[in-house]
Amino acid sequence: MSAANGSAWGAAKPSGVVSAARPHVSAPSSAPNGIVKAKVPNKTSINIAAMAARNLGGFVPNKIFVGGVPVTISEEQFRKTFEIYGAISKVELHALRGFGYITYESVDSVDSCLEKYEEHYFGKKWVEVKRSIPRELIDAYEREQRRLQIEYNVTEQNP
Repeated sequence: MSAANGSAWGAAKPSGVVSAARPHVSAPSSAPNGIVKAKVPNKTSINIAAMAARNLGGFVPNKIFVGGVPVTISEEQFRKTFEIYGAISKVELHALRGFGYITYESVDSVDSCLEKYEEHYFGKKWVEVKRSIPRELIDAYEREQRRLQIEYNVTEQNP
């Protein structure tokens, strides 16, 4: 699965659901006064991946995995890069092995960080940020995501 269609690691959202951080802008309309209007959904956005993480339990839902970390990165640089998304309670950096973990004080900080998936760089090097889920729980996590997606689709069809 890719992050675009809702991998076990990414911040999957059902199609048609838009985060408040990234409002959907419609194609420019030919308004008489030349003003382009943005479509803003009336419904509250949801994050299926975050809900599945919260529901599943058995792991720390406010922890992220950062892969592709340059060996030259310091723990201070690592912390500063990710503390813009929220208060951090623990930093584990394994730069020589190319990865690290950040544990936030809240799950909302993880969700904010994952919304910026394409924007995580150390210098010119992009790093992949994923929800930290133990391998033995990935299948259960993906099942919970599918269950929540089906539940969401049913409520959308029958408001």
